[in-house]
Amino acid sequence: MLIRIGTRKSPLALRQVEELLRELRTKGYDIKSEIIGIQTSGDIDRTTSIDKVEGTDFFTKEIEQALFRGDIDIAVHSAKDLPDNLPTGLSIAAITEGLSSADCLISHNNKNFSELESGTRIGTSSRRRKEEVMRLRSDFRIVDVRGTIGERIALIDKGVIDALIVAEAALIRLGVTHLITEIQSFESSFLQGKLAIEIRENNLRYSGIFSEVDNRKNFGTVFLVGAGPGDPTLITVKGLRLLDRAEVLLYDNLTDKSLVRRSAAHFKICGGKRGCVSSISQGKINSLMLRYAAEGKIVVRLKGGDPCIFGRLWEEVNALKKNFSRTR
Repeated sequence: MLIRIGTRKSPLALRQVEELLRELRTKGYDIKSEIIGIQTSGDIDRTTSIDKVEGTDFFTKEIEQALFRGDIDIAVHSAKDLPDNLPTGLSIAAITEGLSSADCLISHNNKNFSELESGTRIGTSSRRRKEEVMRLRSDFRIVDVRGTIGERIALIDKGVIDALIVAEAALIRLGVTHLITEIQSFESSFLQGKLAIEIRENNLRYSGIFSEVDNRKNFGTVFLVGAGPGDPTLITVKGLRLLDRAEVLLYDNLTDKSLVRRSAAHFKICGGKRGCVSSISQGKINSLMLRYAAEGKIVVRLKGGDPCIFGRLWEEVNALKKNFSRTR
């Protein structure tokens, strides 16, 4: 079987295709492939900051157009590069288990994050990484960097930056993990390190093949549950059953604590607000829901009252739709 595979032209993108083919071979598929490198808008435009185009088709548009034209049979992307809304007519055949989702530090003097001097120039690209760096070390200088992984690393040798934050999975795939100074404890995207296989919609031939490497079957479920109007005895029977099944409970401050105590969840995290002060941000709540569900856990988001009226339900539903419905 010959499959024409479209991907970006970077060394990392080509390694990702090789990784996919190896995984398919372990499942018994003797795949002959033609790898077609395609230059995307994100490869051509080296000036626009990544945090300005996150959630768009900046790194996928031209590959998706080739898929529509029939120039390629499938597209292989870094899963975190997928746009929030896939073009009509295309679907995701698989999200692989992938490699590490962690970020790591590469520094010119091999100093750990906490050892770096004030004013250190840290190169990074995504909004999330910039926010994580500044949260921990507001005395650093953020330098927006673009280009392939190799080109970003070279900026350290050229003296443009002093250190770089980059995905560990990228360094593993490129075989340069010896450059890692330190693995960071940053909050990372649950899609980081995973690959996405995109096909034309209703292509049963390829959806069947790639189901073998589709890790979505191991994803958990997020339930959004209303705790009822104050009195804990007014929660629904189904709500109580879900509390009994929950492995992770994200609850609001206004939720009656007897319901929290009742839950069988191993992880119980307060994500609510009291007196206009949030214990954690809405973005963090969304991230926790996604991360634990991606680990295969049953997540209950317990909200006070009727979440459709009083809670920030839409923000949470939208986060789940953007990160899960595109991959289901």
